[in-house]
Amino acid sequence: MSNVYCRNCKSFLGKETYGNEIKKTIAKCPNCGCTDFDYEIILDDNISMHEQIKIKTKETGKKPSEKIFGEEPRREGGGFVQKTRIIDRENDKYFEKVTDPETQKVIHLCDEPLSEHTGHGSAKR
Repeated sequence: MSNVYCRNCKSFLGKETYGNEIKKTIAKCPNCGCTDFDYEIILDDNISMHEQIKIKTKETGKKPSEKIFGEEPRREGGGFVQKTRIIDRENDKYFEKVTDPETQKVIHLCDEPLSEHTGHGSAKR
């Protein structure tokens, strides 16, 4: 379902519902005669999901940075954990916080200069 608005005068023109194809019920705005419309699509869902966003930025003349926000599978005991990780090479910063989403208990916290964050991941031997 979507709400329909006139692109010119912004008047609310009603709702349109969709099946297999769009059913155009409005030909022109009754207020101004415009034939261009904006559609506000409404999505409503109650699916339980575990999401994670990973962002890598590269700017000319600057060192790249990485950010992770969201849930990931717990290494031990099953379930999921909430993770925030920020790697800021330009400002020599490493931040990681892992929490239990049910109890909000902090499982792991690391906030240190990136240059001192050694012996982890691929550097671990």
